[in-house]
Amino acid sequence: MSDTTVSKYETCAASPPVEILTSLASIFNVSMDELCGMTPKGNLPLYGLNDNQKELIKELAETFRGNAVTTRQTAAQKYALLGRILEELKK
Repeated sequence: MSDTTVSKYETCAASPPVEILTSLASIFNVSMDELCGMTPKGNLPLYGLNDNQKELIKELAETFRGNAVTTRQTAAQKYALLGRILEELKK
């Protein structure tokens, strides 16, 4: 690809074809929506995280969405989840 072509993409004088966009999304490990600036606000991208880290994030989100009433059992579950998160951060 020529410097002129890249310059046109950078200045919005031209749009790259879908094939180029999919290659860029793959290189940067992002979705096409993210690459094109269409990620809905409030979404947390999980790319770059391992499966265990993704699962922890999902559990944390579910915990925050859960019932506002906290029992001893749910409090213990929340502390256990925080402990797992801390262990993951130490890696």
